[in-house]
Amino acid sequence: MLKSGFYQTDITPALGTNMPGYFHRRPVKTIFDNLYVTAWVIDDGARRIAIASVDAVWVEREHQTAIKTRVQEACGIPVPDILIAATHTHTGGSTVVREYFGSPETEYIEFLIKRTADCITMAARNVSDCELSFGAGELTGHSYCRIFENAPGSISSAAKNVGPHKPKPYTEIDYGFTVIDVRRNGKTAGVVVNWANHCDTVGRGIGASADYPGKMREILKERFGADCAVLFLQGACGNVCHVNKLDERTFVPGQYVKIGTALAGEAIKSIENAEPQRDPAIGAETLYLAVTQRLPAPEQLAWADGVNALPGGSDSPEDKNFTDRYFARETYEQLKKGSAPVICDLQVIRIGELAIYTSPGELFNEYAREIKSRSPYPYNMIAAYANGYIGYITTPACASDDIYECRIKSGYTPEYGTGEKMTGLLLEAGNRLYKSK
Repeated sequence: MLKSGFYQTDITPALGTNMPGYFHRRPVKTIFDNLYVTAWVIDDGARRIAIASVDAVWVEREHQTAIKTRVQEACGIPVPDILIAATHTHTGGSTVVREYFGSPETEYIEFLIKRTADCITMAARNVSDCELSFGAGELTGHSYCRIFENAPGSISSAAKNVGPHKPKPYTEIDYGFTVIDVRRNGKTAGVVVNWANHCDTVGRGIGASADYPGKMREILKERFGADCAVLFLQGACGNVCHVNKLDERTFVPGQYVKIGTALAGEAIKSIENAEPQRDPAIGAETLYLAVTQRLPAPEQLAWADGVNALPGGSDSPEDKNFTDRYFARETYEQLKKGSAPVICDLQVIRIGELAIYTSPGELFNEYAREIKSRSPYPYNMIAAYANGYIGYITTPACASDDIYECRIKSGYTPEYGTGEKMTGLLLEAGNRLYKSK
């Protein structure tokens, strides 16, 4: 019989810790709600697979390796059978290696590495008999495409009228969510939820928060008991956010509470109608893809030169050219790094009739739709921000500096076509695991 174990540990950053995002330092000045690592270990008697959800913007590959190595040494779960995925909250402790107008938060990163490894190890020690059920549904009205077609052939991050043309989202997005209900003795002991929406709904405030997954977790614990473990796997939300720029009514303060409440409600309904699974086979496959960095074109370098020539030059958000100065600096940094390939980890985990496909970055939503439409499994999860971070994984159709996600910027910007390569490799691995049953 299948066994599984859960564990949860607190990773709330201390006051004064820098939070990621917005291109400037944002120290934690208050705590809205606590942040956690939640781990789930599945054991079929022959193999154990670990899945951990981390309330962080992302976890760098080098730190993932440190965590997985500690876990393997502590409890014997092989590194390729460990999935670590971040929720992508922008109001956690900064796990970013590069500097965000100050030194990287090395103390917090070390803390996170140890806490995450310990959490997975403790989950492995807690395994006992369980039953699984899978459910699926849709949550609409809370997630929107954040790139627009303003006129035929004109795509931009800004929604604007062009002549007689009205702006519209340039693509449909996937509103689907998938739920795993893990029961012990007929009682829900753990829940895994997968859905796609950028975890940046708290706003530019000063407080630490797990964002809407934290609110969802709170409600699910109220429903199923304080000991119920809740894992959120962030989906392909690279071009998805919580605000519809075509409707000012969606600009609502405290949006994370509204979204988390709605997602929890739909998850509960889905769990009530979930399909029980009998002795599901488990498996995992990890693949390695060499990804080439996209370098700035001559016109981008000329633009950066022009930005640097502007008067002022302040590193303060009050500078009206602040964001452009940031991107100009990153343009030069990308050029210095060169285009040497970077190895990234892709992973597929099979749990009976459900597959978890992973991507180490901000995957555009079109790729999730493609994977789900071609996957042989009735139930599918797309876990982005998993096993590292390589930046926005954009579609070739969006190859424009008018699109925020496609600008040369911090970290790593893969060549166009990386998403297609990832999709193909993931589906091949998924099919191999499915046929192995």
